[in-house]
Amino acid sequence: MKITRLKKVRQLKNKTQEEVAKQAKVTTRSYRYYESGDRVPDVITAQRIALALGTTVEKLFPYKA
Repeated sequence: MKITRLKKVRQLKNKTQEEVAKQAKVTTRSYRYYESGDRVPDVITAQRIALALGTTVEKLFPYKA
């Protein structure tokens, strides 16, 4: 199982997937897809997730060329 930065940060902040999803205004199911790396959130959603976790989009979703 791949552990994404998103999951690492969430765990460091001691938040559940449900808490982050609610704060980011997405379904828990969608959040789980983002956290597992199966899907990539749109820009607005990524910003809301970063805000919920008190970090930046760049730290959660690093650019890969």
